[in-house]
Amino acid sequence: MFTGAQKKILLTIAVISIISALVGLFFSTNIQNFGTVLKIFTMSLPQRQFTSNTNILVMGIDGGAQDNIHRADSIMVVNINPYTKYIGVLSIPRDCRLPVPGRGQIKINHAYAYGGAKLMREALSNYLQIPIPYYVEMDMSGVAELVDQIGGIPLNVERRMHYVDRAGDLYIDLYPGYQVLDGGKALQYVRFRSDARADLGRIDRQQKFLRAVGSKIMSVGVIFKAPTMIFKMAKYAKTNIPASQFVDLASRVRAAYQLGHLDIVTLPSEPVYIDGIAYMQPNWERAQELVRRVIHGYEFYTPVLPPVKKPPELSVEVLNGSGRSGFGRNAARKLKQLGYQVWATKDASRFDYKETVLINWHGEKLEDEAYILARKLYLNPDNIIARPQNSNQISFSLIIGHDWPPER
Repeated sequence: MFTGAQKKILLTIAVISIISALVGLFFSTNIQNFGTVLKIFTMSLPQRQFTSNTNILVMGIDGGAQDNIHRADSIMVVNINPYTKYIGVLSIPRDCRLPVPGRGQIKINHAYAYGGAKLMREALSNYLQIPIPYYVEMDMSGVAELVDQIGGIPLNVERRMHYVDRAGDLYIDLYPGYQVLDGGKALQYVRFRSDARADLGRIDRQQKFLRAVGSKIMSVGVIFKAPTMIFKMAKYAKTNIPASQFVDLASRVRAAYQLGHLDIVTLPSEPVYIDGIAYMQPNWERAQELVRRVIHGYEFYTPVLPPVKKPPELSVEVLNGSGRSGFGRNAARKLKQLGYQVWATKDASRFDYKETVLINWHGEKLEDEAYILARKLYLNPDNIIARPQNSNQISFSLIIGHDWPPER
């Protein structure tokens, strides 16, 4: 059994792990110092692993306006696949107009005010047509606390940002230029959305901000503050994830980040005005395409989506660009085990490829198939290159880089 203090520590580790890895914060080198402390703390506790494809709703919750009603300020659906070592992240604009049970078509962030994490999970599960059994929520005040704990965030504010909403208890007053933001100003930066791109621009700024946080946390001076930060941040986090799975969750998130297996996208939507209210109207068909990509990993299909070609129908040319003997044969053997046709195995034109690259010779026609193959080989999706040549009989060329392990 866990004590209350142990649950709070593990909960905070899990929350920081998820948020950190999504933006490159999970300090892959410095974590070794603090990781030893965590290992000692957790080794005597009961632990369970994620054994199936799992979706988690991650929310940043605002502090409540004058009406004391809390809403979800940032919303993400995170998929953890224990078999492919991938993590998919689907960001949901807070102003998306979606059907919420018992409330009709409203802004999705209002669902939290009406029914908390339970109603938010139900609404998104219905719309995306996926199960979302777990949630993690973080009070946005915790973001300010974290920034102050690490001594502020150096950031280039790209434009003048001024906005006052007394009813919503929101005051933003930032000037452009490079500066160090304290916790309060950092919250202003990530919450500003009064520009042409509205909520989509705000999501971009949040990602920029979090990457800056990542760089700061990776500094040697900050890592020694980690134990203090965890205890202070615990009061801002809530979740229904079983405590026995926290350690496995943290390790999977870190592994995915270190392998470059993160796929982060935003739900496609367009600004609309309905009855004088500004919304972001999502495109359901495009949303399903993204669900298929980042949540299902292209492994599951629905009737509204075109079928993909199976491995026996696809041919792959293996080019050893690492200069290391046997790497090409190793890759060819793996592809055959997966059921693909190996067209040829030979040396690449040069041997200085640092990372393995998958070339898709048929562009959009084989886009889904390329992502499937990349996932099966644990390749970074950013290393898929489309070079459409419809006359090419080969489906893909796999150029082996120095990152390819000797035995896979």
